[in-house]
Amino acid sequence: MTIHNAPKRGAHIPALSWGANLPAPGAGNLAEVALRAAETGTGGIVVMHGPEHETELSYEELVASASRVLGGARAAGAARGDKVVITAADAREQLTAFWACMLGGMIPLPLGTGGRDPADLDHLWSPSDRVWLIGPETGTESQHAHLLGAVSELASAAPDHVYTPGTWDDLAVLLLAPPAGERPRAVALSHGNLVSRTVATIGANRLRTDDRTFNWGPLDQAGGLVMSHLRDVYLRCLQVHAPARWILGDPLRWIEQMHRRGTTVSWAPNFAFELVNDSASRISDRRWDLRALRRVMNGGEGLRPEVLRRFARLLEPHGLGGDVIVAGWGRAETASTVVDWRPDLDQARAHRFVAAGEPYASVGVRIVNHFDEVLPEGESGLLEVTGEPVSAGYYGDPEATRRSYSTDGWLRTGEIAFLHRGRLTVTGRDGDIVIVDGTAHDGGEIERAVEAAAPVEPGHTVACAVDGADGPGLAVFYIPEGIGDAALAEKEIREAVAHSHGLRLAHAVRLRRADFPETSLPRLKRMLLAQRFEAGAFDRTDAGAEPAGAVH
Repeated sequence: MTIHNAPKRGAHIPALSWGANLPAPGAGNLAEVALRAAETGTGGIVVMHGPEHETELSYEELVASASRVLGGARAAGAARGDKVVITAADAREQLTAFWACMLGGMIPLPLGTGGRDPADLDHLWSPSDRVWLIGPETGTESQHAHLLGAVSELASAAPDHVYTPGTWDDLAVLLLAPPAGERPRAVALSHGNLVSRTVATIGANRLRTDDRTFNWGPLDQAGGLVMSHLRDVYLRCLQVHAPARWILGDPLRWIEQMHRRGTTVSWAPNFAFELVNDSASRISDRRWDLRALRRVMNGGEGLRPEVLRRFARLLEPHGLGGDVIVAGWGRAETASTVVDWRPDLDQARAHRFVAAGEPYASVGVRIVNHFDEVLPEGESGLLEVTGEPVSAGYYGDPEATRRSYSTDGWLRTGEIAFLHRGRLTVTGRDGDIVIVDGTAHDGGEIERAVEAAAPVEPGHTVACAVDGADGPGLAVFYIPEGIGDAALAEKEIREAVAHSHGLRLAHAVRLRRADFPETSLPRLKRMLLAQRFEAGAFDRTDAGAEPAGAVH
């Protein structure tokens, strides 16, 4: 299987790359970061609740609100070292509760504002854990989490200024990672993981206190909480947070907001750049000024140069600089992005993927085989990473931790990648491999080819091998974009697969949205859909037939 076009180098050069030495951090824990920001009087936070309503608060006001919530939580019985599951009405409440935990040395697990039931997390806790819930009553009972109250209730208490924060090596935050099966895992991140990653990205990207950032990533995930919010509190700059659902309702709102606010730093996942590109017909008549933008991060797997080039071309007339887009790689287990760079998009034209970049200070990356043996530079293999920002494992799950780390302590990411002259390119995931007629193909590449050529919803295409009535073959499951000609859509899917990979598509299966697997893991999506197909959940779909769950 060929999954890249990097030139091979001598086998004596190992696929191993290290970042520089980490500069001295300006804080030993996250509480110090917030208290320092509160003292300076610069920057602050804007929380958008929708198009017409937003809340502003300074870092001093954030610490004051968090001190009141800390007082309320302690009065209800919470203490240093306890675990606190946070559900909140909005982003401001979520951040206030988070910082109350930092000041009091408690360990938060943020669930955001999506209404997830804390009882779903009961498997994470041991009998010795003291677990609390900040948020409204859920209506279901958790075996472990005891209700402290809603943020608004706790904030009515007298402020508690006796702070007992954690230390550099202490557990600071638990973040949910995509589940390996039905149950989510909690990534355990220390104060050292989070502060070191923050210091490294500020140095690598020359970020400043006078930056104005815009984030629409959820604040219960590494991208929104760590890559954006914690970084900006450390910088003491002005940060704006918008609801992801509102931005996704019209991706041009992201561009409009950056224009209106004079944003200098922002980010988006790979699919958002594609959504903006899909709105090209509505861009030409806009009057935006994007000259203030210095950095737009695109974090995602298998970044494609044609997507980034088109995005840059569309927004160039509105002042977007040619060197603004930053590619990168990271995940919750690495406390967000730990590899990035500013690619030359014209030079990237000759390659199938945009390189993710070079490792941050203190971070090492290597490419290995399935035996954790380092491969020669230029050869594709499995990406492993180590360094100060990398988590020590999953909370309360020693077996998952054991499986996810090599014997010498490197995190097994499950990504397929290669290194060329110290620069990392990620091309897919180990779970992306699809075997067709005895040959391995990158399922992620097949899916991206279909999404680029056919009227299907981005991020809702799955390619996998199935055993049908006529024997094994390749199937593509998809959700159609809008109401169109089903036969034409299937024709374009088949042509995309044939043109991009030289494969015959055995089955094209249209899905209802409700039938699409909720998991974000490619391996699990493929397994679930293949099992359902082989169990007869779909009608015969080759030669233009429709599945039982077809959209009409």
